[in-house]
Amino acid sequence: MLNVEDRAAQSRGGAPDHESIVLQARDVHYDWSDLPVHYIPGEPFVTHFCNVLHLLLPAGEEFFVEVFKQALPLIQDDQLRLDVQGFIGQEAMHSQTHADVVEHLRGQGLDMSRYTDQMRWLFEKMLGDVARQGFARADAGLLRLVAERLWYGRSVPDLGKVPEPYRPDVGYLVDRLARFNVVKAARKQKVLAALTPYKPSSAAERQCYRDTLASAWGASAELTPRLAELLPYQTREYAEERKARAKR
Repeated sequence: MLNVEDRAAQSRGGAPDHESIVLQARDVHYDWSDLPVHYIPGEPFVTHFCNVLHLLLPAGEEFFVEVFKQALPLIQDDQLRLDVQGFIGQEAMHSQTHADVVEHLRGQGLDMSRYTDQMRWLFEKMLGDVARQGFARADAGLLRLVAERLWYGRSVPDLGKVPEPYRPDVGYLVDRLARFNVVKAARKQKVLAALTPYKPSSAAERQCYRDTLASAWGASAELTPRLAELLPYQTREYAEERKARAKR
């Protein structure tokens, strides 16, 4: 069994084979103590636009680490295992570094926990658990949580942060739920537009379902058998109940 430490870049005819270079996470630390709130001089908007990376990426990179950790025991190719081990270490370091910036900004009076909590939920619950459990076996409470967050929340899922093997199911799930009438037109347009770049362009070699959206996405199964469980939570009456509870 080969470990990351056992391999270095291979050579072909004396030249480095860059495809075989082992990824190794650097143990780096940054001192953010002197970083001003507006670290791009005279550009507060641009500064906070860049801050979105620090808010979004920690949860996403932790999600990647968890997914690849679960896949690691299934990998039989030694080189691929090395690449995945290196990627895990690299993403863990990235996540911690971005999280450190968020903590520094909190110390400067910028508490962005509402946003970061949403991102953590998005990756850990919606894009993680449902895809891993599968539509047929997904916990009923989790499905309800996913649906309500999409119907009544503000965040827009980013499929670019989802590992490719999960994208068909996650894309189909979001696409199907976004088409319910409870979703306001402007939000529906925004969510569907965010999905468009990741929607498969060809239907070749895909299973055909009664739900054409499942077929279009190349999903592993249909969500249709579970939709009846969600219907009570998308009515006008339930929406009013949610508003009333929020005001208490």
